[in-house]
Amino acid sequence: MSDPLLPLRTAVVLGGALIVAATTAALTYAGSKKLPKALLAGGTAGAAAVMWLNSLIAA
Repeated sequence: MSDPLLPLRTAVVLGGALIVAATTAALTYAGSKKLPKALLAGGTAGAAAVMWLNSLIAA
């Protein structure tokens, strides 16, 4: 059996950040109807979520 492509911790952190980013982008777009604004808000929230989840799920 080969090693997984991503360790479980990395997959959880990135998965959680993806959920946060997508939710933030969708809610921002629903409120403003401006796609660039929604993408910037989602990207910023996703990056912040990666840093927060990385510190929260310490190895």
